[in-house]
Amino acid sequence: VNVPQELTASISKFNRSMLHFGSKLFVFGKVSEPKIRGYLALRDSFIADLYTEIKNVRLNFSGTNMNLNGKVLLLNGSDIAVNANASLLPSSVFTVNKVDVNSKNFDLDKVMKVAEQAMKFVPPVPPSASITSAPADIPVKIEDGSILFRQLKTGDIIVTNTTGNIAMDKNVFFLNNLRTHVFDGIVRGNITANLQNLKLK
Repeated sequence: VNVPQELTASISKFNRSMLHFGSKLFVFGKVSEPKIRGYLALRDSFIADLYTEIKNVRLNFSGTNMNLNGKVLLLNGSDIAVNANASLLPSSVFTVNKVDVNSKNFDLDKVMKVAEQAMKFVPPVPPSASITSAPADIPVKIEDGSILFRQLKTGDIIVTNTTGNIAMDKNVFFLNNLRTHVFDGIVRGNITANLQNLKLK
């Protein structure tokens, strides 16, 4: 799949969206286990309904692996950059081998508005669905990762130079070796969060 010139498109679900992208992809191998080489690039795009701007994102494919290089994304004004490597091997769990997340200025309250807005576009649960059924497992595993937030704000609280190591397995998110500066002091610790029941340790 070769796109010699950059294309412009919108997402039908979002009336106020615009995507600018180009790609050069080559798919080969077995149908049950395809391999992909090439890239998909997205730049100067936006989804206004979700307060989201995408300045520069590139997906590089090398057979059975994928690299995501998201240099600048804006979530309701908060910048975030993501660099990740993941496996494309067929599996019931999507495995991220390594992910690094960085931000210069992250306003948690404003970012939560992005999540709240996104929920408005999620299809409603059918009335026949059982409210007592167990929540589905999250089919994602993060083997290794790191975070670096130069400034993180929520309410009137501002913390700086927040770093830590992240991982995720079997619905549990791990934030280890957390270190952050707040109220003229330093906070250290480890956090474990069950993403199904939102319980923290």
